[in-house]
Amino acid sequence: MFAPKDENMFLHYGTDPVLEFHIGSCYAPIESRLPNSRSSSKKPELHEIVKTVKTEFGAWTKSFRGHSRANLITLRFFVGDAVAFSYALQHMRAIGSSKYSHWYRDRYHLMPLVLDDEHYLDASAPLVFDIIDTSNLIDHLGALNLLTATPPLLRNTLSATLYSEKLVRTQETQVFLLESLLCGEVTTVTSLLGLVPVEVATNTAFSSAGDEALCQDTSGSSSEAGQLFARIAWKRPLNPTDMPVKTLGLIHFDSVGLAHVLQRTFLKMFADEDLSKLLARIKSTRMLSLPTYNRASFVAFLCLVKTRTSTDWNKAMEKLLSLMDQDTSLAFANTYVQELNFWIYMKGLYPVDILKGSPNSLTTHAQAETLQGWPNMPFMVSVTLQMPRSKLDPFIAETMKVGFTPPLHAILQSSSQAAN
Repeated sequence: MFAPKDENMFLHYGTDPVLEFHIGSCYAPIESRLPNSRSSSKKPELHEIVKTVKTEFGAWTKSFRGHSRANLITLRFFVGDAVAFSYALQHMRAIGSSKYSHWYRDRYHLMPLVLDDEHYLDASAPLVFDIIDTSNLIDHLGALNLLTATPPLLRNTLSATLYSEKLVRTQETQVFLLESLLCGEVTTVTSLLGLVPVEVATNTAFSSAGDEALCQDTSGSSSEAGQLFARIAWKRPLNPTDMPVKTLGLIHFDSVGLAHVLQRTFLKMFADEDLSKLLARIKSTRMLSLPTYNRASFVAFLCLVKTRTSTDWNKAMEKLLSLMDQDTSLAFANTYVQELNFWIYMKGLYPVDILKGSPNSLTTHAQAETLQGWPNMPFMVSVTLQMPRSKLDPFIAETMKVGFTPPLHAILQSSSQAAN
């Protein structure tokens, strides 16, 4: 539920008060000692279903109160960006403090993300988890963004599980859905992530989406629109018998082969920049209001891959950058090449040549007045754009009518001929 400044309330599109409860006892005759179990196969009335839901919810709250009184439950709350929160936890696990993690609470504020709970200050709060439930954040944040940020927080045990859900229907089948989410071949990408989708590995699922898909198809709904609930459980891969249980083994990869795998993932992450595919999507109903990936997303994925593979990393990166430089399918690849190089250099993945020298040595024309007298110019500067909310209201009002989020795209130009 959301409450914007105009005091109107908006329910989330996936809200269903009955969906999370077990109402099978309303439909099937089972043991009479269970609450609201039926003795016949007659279809239950709505009030009977609601009564069953309330009974189960009451049992849950009673159990919760009992555990709370026994000090067996600790609740910690965070309001902000889920991906930033995951990286802040990783930083605290590695450094021991989130104070200098250089993450902000969310993309709309300049408030640093600092975990100020007293149990984080004395390092007694958990930093790895047995269960991580991400709801349907992949619909809004992108699957690879989420699956890159959260696996390092998952405990390396057989019981540890990461759950993800998807509500927006973007593919006709579950197999195509998983391949589109991972931006690559399922087995290869999941191995690089250090995760195994249980439903794929076991060829089973705890719930079926077949009836929901059938209802949409028979009602004449487009297969490219609407909702199709999919819940995926991700687990750590099984370790060889000669390895410690808590150790996640490395994957031995040929450096050139790894470069080709990473390039294919890159092209699928930024398929919206392929004009031929973009025009095809404009003609269909499958059009996103905002892209979920940027060059920093891909570099974050590279950082995780580096920790998961045993290979000649510099050779793999050299080949990857060469393949990306030769590729001409993405219309905006050259526009964002400096951003890509910057993040690769910042994360220490590869010594990009253009960033090795002093920025002053790259200047071939007279500097602007604001840069004069800067003897030791850093290779990176931060530009903050401040804009009054009132100036944005006309754009927001128009885009809200059609359900799109207005993006802000800014480019710093070094000359009238270049946009890098």
